Amino acid sequence: SIRPVSTVEAGTAYENMVVRAFNRLGADLERIGGANDQGIDFRGPWALPEQSQFYVVGQCKHYERKKIGPSVIREWEGVMSRQEPDTLGVISASSGFTTKGVRTA
Repeated sequence: SIRPVSTVEAGTAYENMVVRAFNRLGADLERIGGANDQGIDFRGPWALPEQSQFYVVGQCKHYERKKIGPSVIREWEGVMSRQEPDTLGVISASSGFTTKGVRTA
């Protein structure tokens, strides 16, 4: 029989997909999600052509229907406040963002 995929497995698969997508664009990111990840699911350097390299940290939210609202954005601001000033922060949401979530960002 086919075992249903758990939400944890689906979330991990989504994180891996996002990291692969960035890495195809020239980033060198690694997935670090899990317990004690301090809100960061992936991180690493990204060197764009004709630009200096910068550091990326990101969080993935994989929901079937629920859109990301202001509370997730505010939590992410807390995560970003602990990063170096020139770090690029990314939230990747499989279901998109609410209007208020976009305004908060």
